Amino acid sequence: MQPLSSVTAFLARFAREPDGDPDAQAICDALAPSDRRVLECLAREPDPEARMRRLTAATGVAWSAERLLRSEQLALTALRRLLVARGLLLD
Repeated sequence: MQPLSSVTAFLARFAREPDGDPDAQAICDALAPSDRRVLECLAREPDPEARMRRLTAATGVAWSAERLLRSEQLALTALRRLLVARGLLLD
């Protein structure tokens, strides 16, 4: 099991309550659509194999474990930058 980061915790909370916080909605809306799709899948699905299947179905393109890992890392970095820029996370 991986440790839960503040960024992942933010995303998991947003996935549970997408209409709960307008600031959180604005942050997620500022993400590139591909980053948001990957992060929403990460927040909702703990199993990497299931995430690959969901993303393959959503995009129509086969996802490998390497692609998934790289996409998740890039998307988490983008989210982290947005949180830092808004003063919600220390760099």
